[in-house]
Amino acid sequence: MGRDASEDDEAQARARAMGLTVGTAPSFRSAERAAKRREYYMKLEQKQQALEAEKIESEMRAKEEEEAALKEFRRSLFVKAHPVPSFYREGPPPKVEHKKMPVTRAKSPKLTRGRSCNYELTHSSIEEKGSCSRTASLRGRSVTPSSGRNK
Repeated sequence: MGRDASEDDEAQARARAMGLTVGTAPSFRSAERAAKRREYYMKLEQKQQALEAEKIESEMRAKEEEEAALKEFRRSLFVKAHPVPSFYREGPPPKVEHKKMPVTRAKSPKLTRGRSCNYELTHSSIEEKGSCSRTASLRGRSVTPSSGRNK
């Protein structure tokens, strides 16, 4: 057990010189394959993580674009006040004053009876003649100046 590598090499060299076959321990490549497998799985995991990160990033970007589109849509639905046109700022146009015709004098209506139908005449001469139509309808009633107008 206490032999080192240089002693082993010397023993092998003497055995060859004598023509003896020296047995060696089998060398398995499983350790190499395990190391390569570890590297492969590590690279595969990195690729999967990169794909997941890219997927998450694209989802976030799509979500932000959707939110921006929704925000713009809401903004377009909101009715904003537009600037007032310039013709509102100028003030009203000057009014053209038309020449007014002078007011005519009001004429009072003729409320008196005609010459043929005077009040004094109604009692004496019209009863006899019957010429005034208004007094003819009032024959049976008492005759006053306002009684015919109010009814």
